[in-house]
Amino acid sequence: MIQKAPKKESPKRAAKKPTVDELLAVIAKYEAKFEEIDSFLRFVGIERDELRVKSRQLADAKEAYESAKAEVNALRDSIAGAKDSLFQLLEPGVMEFMPLFDKMEPADPEKHGESADQWRRDPISALRLSAHAAGLLIDADVIVIGQLQDRVLDKPQDWWESIDGLTASVAAAIADKLNDFIYDDGGRK
Repeated sequence: MIQKAPKKESPKRAAKKPTVDELLAVIAKYEAKFEEIDSFLRFVGIERDELRVKSRQLADAKEAYESAKAEVNALRDSIAGAKDSLFQLLEPGVMEFMPLFDKMEPADPEKHGESADQWRRDPISALRLSAHAAGLLIDADVIVIGQLQDRVLDKPQDWWESIDGLTASVAAAIADKLNDFIYDDGGRK
């Protein structure tokens, strides 16, 4: 039969009672810790109050920004609409009223497409471009479709780089609208 080893008996320690000074020292440590915790809590409270104020200021500033942005966009749309209306008013004979804008090659059916002589003098508003795109072209003195076509034919890859504010993606959209317009024979099909 296997016998178990006898357990070692640990000497019983007599419970030592802390002295008053030791208890006061422990209490002082806890009070110091609580003071540190309280200090952090006060700091967090102050920061939260400041965060609320700054968040309100941010919301107010964002609202003012959005309002100003909407006003700027409304003004741009108004200007673009006025330009578009002007060109529609002059559409029957733009070149009769503004011969100075006749800065384009004469229509050549082989180079410019069939019936080019009929639609090359149409204002760019006939392409139904966005107000932004039309505004950029008008600012660059591209008033009629023939002027735009000439620019595209002269420099097919980078015709748009000489026009301030025009990006490659907007230029691609303009070129697509121009091609669609020409394919549809200037809307006369």
